[in-house]
Amino acid sequence: MREEIDTNSNYSDSDIPDGTYGFEIVSCTRRYGGANKDKPFYSFKLTYEGLKGDQILMPFKMGDLLRVLKCTETSKGKFDWDPESVNGKKFTATVVHEADQKDPTKIRQNMVDFKETKEDLPF
Repeated sequence: MREEIDTNSNYSDSDIPDGTYGFEIVSCTRRYGGANKDKPFYSFKLTYEGLKGDQILMPFKMGDLLRVLKCTETSKGKFDWDPESVNGKKFTATVVHEADQKDPTKIRQNMVDFKETKEDLPF
């Protein structure tokens, strides 16, 4: 059976170029999918430098971001947080595009080096 699917992002410029930026979170949504359907990942809609972009983060890559966003760390590496509570929060991070660990032919966008951003910065 043939299907038609729209694989376009909600934002036409969702791929964020490599570099360090100040970001503001528009929304954060927990989703399920990929190879392991029971494990969540988080989809962040972001603004930066007057543009919009998307970032997918797996839980094991979110610890530093959740600390920067002042989410409650209940024990080492475990957080009590509400994804909606981070909407409107700002942070700085470096975007990199790297080969997927399991399939080096696929390039994945990732964020590293999360830092706090002063709320009064104009972005």
